[in-house]
Amino acid sequence: MTLADIKARLRADFQLSIITMFGVCSLLLILPFAIYRLWSGNPTVAALDFLLVLGISCPVVYAWCTGKNTNAGRILVLIYSSGAIISAELLGVVGLFWMYATILANFFLVGRRTAIVITVVSLIILVVVGKGFEGSAQTFSFVATSGLVSTLAFILANRTEAQRLELEILATRDPLTGIYNRRAMTQELGIAVEAKKRHQTPISLIIFDLDNFKQIN
Repeated sequence: MTLADIKARLRADFQLSIITMFGVCSLLLILPFAIYRLWSGNPTVAALDFLLVLGISCPVVYAWCTGKNTNAGRILVLIYSSGAIISAELLGVVGLFWMYATILANFFLVGRRTAIVITVVSLIILVVVGKGFEGSAQTFSFVATSGLVSTLAFILANRTEAQRLELEILATRDPLTGIYNRRAMTQELGIAVEAKKRHQTPISLIIFDLDNFKQIN
């Protein structure tokens, strides 16, 4: 796959681009921490960071190879949430900061209901079972700020999705008839060709030539 093919697929597949962006950013942020902790004599946390790097890479590759973005997003969210909880256990207060990035990722990688459930469960585990807090005041502050971040992430993700769908309709449908235009046809053909390459499934193209269609239009 050439660089041009990668760019074209990212432009055509919004969810894949989100998964790729979060995956690449996570790798760029976590890998230096893993190297630093290994160098500073903290092999346990370094091993966790390297496992996170490996765990995050696998769903991203899975999404690119199979096109199953929903499954890849769910796996990433589970990895992020588990990693944030374990980091808080191992690092204490310092590890809690990773939860904010995890909350943001949750609402962009999976559906809003799933994101709410996973976020709430993660926060309950951190507050009830976890040992990362040094007092009730710190616990309350973390829960309050996490709730605020979750609300903002929910609103932002909803707004982004609504605008994306609106732009997609404007770009792929005829405003008069509401049917798909040539741009949409080109995208669907590209998706069909990629599916054939991955799964070796047969595809067909049927063309209709309608006379006097301008009168209907």
